[in-house]
Order: sequence, then structure tokens, then C-alpha cells
Amino acid sequence: MRLQLIRADIPVMIVFSVLLLVLALDGGIATWEGVLLLVLLGVYLVALITYARRQQAQGTVPELGVEVDEEEPGRLMQALRATTVRSVLTDLVLIAVGVALLVAGAQMLVSGATDIAEAFGVSDLVIGLTVVAIGTSLPELATSIIAALRGDREMAVGNLVGSNIFNIGAVVGVTALVAPSGIDVEAAAIHFDMPVMLATALVLLPLAFTGQSISRWEGALLVALYASYVAYLVMAASHHAALGPFSAAMMWFVLPVTALWIIALVGYELGLRHGSDSDVD
Repeated sequence: MRLQLIRADIPVMIVFSVLLLVLALDGGIATWEGVLLLVLLGVYLVALITYARRQQAQGTVPELGVEVDEEEPGRLMQALRATTVRSVLTDLVLIAVGVALLVAGAQMLVSGATDIAEAFGVSDLVIGLTVVAIGTSLPELATSIIAALRGDREMAVGNLVGSNIFNIGAVVGVTALVAPSGIDVEAAAIHFDMPVMLATALVLLPLAFTGQSISRWEGALLVALYASYVAYLVMAASHHAALGPFSAAMMWFVLPVTALWIIALVGYELGLRHGSDSDVD
């Protein structure tokens, strides 16, 4: 995993997560707080673009060439990308079509999710945390899977980290601007869901430290933690009898073990670095 992703992007995601929780402690995100999130996102994007251009100017970023092979499938797309101008125009058209489809899909998703919430008698927050969250994350999941299968693992992780930063900075920021009186945040989200979001962001940092990669068993553990979180939401929404024992298990076993695991990984990494520095000396 690229060192920039560990040293800059993941910490920035954690900072945005902490900031969102702090801003929501009073029960909502005000208009000026949305402006603050947008400004900080703009600063981050400018810094990111500036860094990327410097890396390219120094020759540390490889330039991708375009090869046209009329015999291969998809030769029409290859022909359209034969020159820089055509390539840019093609990409812009594809982006515009994709955004239009996403907007139409988002409208249908929100409408369907609202109907589901009314049919099952659960709050919009629960539907937003489950059905809507999963639905809007499927394109990111597909993108990351395709990137990982193609060997572009930095793109796979960068897509997710960048998406989290953009969701907090732009989505929450713009929503707070267009809403008449900002965004109301339910107490349940402040006391449970946002801390879980922050904890998940913190988990990613030591995971990236272990050999600068995320292994399969670590990925499986993250999936299991998310499944436990969704199970908790479903039980809480349905007032299931198993909610009490499940909450106790999460509070007194899963969360402490996860915290100890994070501390152990950080200690292990610091020990490795200290040993490496001692060998160098």
C-alpha cells in the first residue's frame, strides 16, 4: 500500500470522522458547519492534486500509454482513445452518462427506502444505515473489487478512503447548505453509529501498518464486524429478545478484544520500526 495513503489520506479520513462527530454533538449540522466541511474538503483536494503533480513532474508517477489493437474486442473504444483529445472527450461523455444514471438511481433508491421504512415501521435512520448505505456503496464495492482483481490495490483502497472523505466533506456539507435549517442528527446516531464509524476508521490505520497491506483474514474480520453492526441495527429496530445478550457480548467482548488487537498491532509496528532503526545505527 502506498505510503501516502497511510501517512496522509487515512489520517485525513480519521480527522474528518472526528470532526463530524464533534459537530453533531449539539444535535445537528448547522449551515456554517457545512461550509466548514466543504472548505476543509477543498483544502484537502488542492493539496492532493498539488502533491500528485509534483510527483509526476519528478518522474515518480508512470505515464500510461494507449495502445490501439484493431484485432482485440472493444476496438471501437480503443479507436476513440487513439488520441489525447478523443480520450478526454470519451471519458467526459462516459462520466456524464454515469452521473445521470446515478442520479436517476438515487431517486429511485430513496423512494424505495422510504416505502420500506414505512412498511416495516422503522425509522429513516435505520433504513439509511442499512438499505440506503449498502445500495449507495455497491458501485464503490464493484469498483474496488475490479481494481483489486486487476492488481490496482492502491486504487481499491484509495477509492474507499477517498469516498469516506468526500461523503463527510461534500455530501454532509452540501446537504447542510441546501437544508433550510441544517441537518438534524438523531441522538442514537451520535451515541452509537458515529462512534462506530470513527472506530472503524481507526481500525484501518493499524491494519495498513502491518506490512502496509490488508490480508485476507483482516478483511474477513472487518466483514464480520460490519455484519455484527447490521445485526445490532436490525435487532434494535425489531426490539428482538436477543438484543440484550447481543449488546452485552458486543460491549464486553467484541469491542474490548478489538481495542486490544489495535493496541497490539500498533505496538508490534512500533517495535519493528524501533528494531529497524537500531539495526541501521
